[in-house]
Amino acid sequence: MSRYRKRIWLLLMAFASPLATAEDAIFSSAAVNWECGYTGRRDQWDDMCMAWRVTMGEFGYTKRRANYSRMRLFRFTDPALRSWGEDTVHADSAFAALVCTHGRNPDERGWRAAMYAEEHGTCSLTKPQRMYGRASGGQMRFMHMSSCNSVPWPLRATWDDAANGGVHVVAGFHGTMSISPHHVDQYRTMAQLGHILGVAPAWVVTMYRPTGYAGRAYPNCPVARAYGDSPERAARVADELYGENLADTQPRYARNLYVSGCDPKGDKSFQRPLPP
Repeated sequence: MSRYRKRIWLLLMAFASPLATAEDAIFSSAAVNWECGYTGRRDQWDDMCMAWRVTMGEFGYTKRRANYSRMRLFRFTDPALRSWGEDTVHADSAFAALVCTHGRNPDERGWRAAMYAEEHGTCSLTKPQRMYGRASGGQMRFMHMSSCNSVPWPLRATWDDAANGGVHVVAGFHGTMSISPHHVDQYRTMAQLGHILGVAPAWVVTMYRPTGYAGRAYPNCPVARAYGDSPERAARVADELYGENLADTQPRYARNLYVSGCDPKGDKSFQRPLPP
């Protein structure tokens, strides 16, 4: 059986008999307003995040969430790095997580995710709080971010340390991404295609838009970064399905999936067009 036909078969079987076991869980967290430096509401963001979560639940996974005012720093912070961190019973208690929130302009630490309210002197989740996967007492293999500047191309290696715990794929956006009711179906389709194409290609295929919605001219430029202990392993992990559960390897190499030349049309150095 060809690999493509096998994946078609797996998808059909998944709808008839879910792939998940009782221990498998997915986690999502979406904010629609913030006490921390942002004004205005983004009501569709929760709809986008929920579409992924609900669709994943149809495959038999246990659904966990922490939305709105419950998007707090401690839920994404590892207790091995900060004594008050509880990610091992929240975001990192699931094998796949999706975070929907503003991404502030990144610095040398990479992605800075806006939390609902200030805690421990900061409004942002940053690299010093991140340690995901089995090596840190968690479960995460797939980290998705519906967030601007979450995997900026010049700073993509800032995710490498977070992968040391066993994260297989990091998926986010280079530059600005848009929020719209038009995007809800994309997140539903991404969850479905992650069981047939692979999580990384499903993210890039479904999240790319050559132009934004609601009169915005900038494209959405998704990037997925897969890790392995060799170039061949990283390429294999880039095709990993949600239900495959490939063995962890050391993240010595990374494979990047993206849309060649995608230009988020930003004015910062980390928002230049993606390479050919």
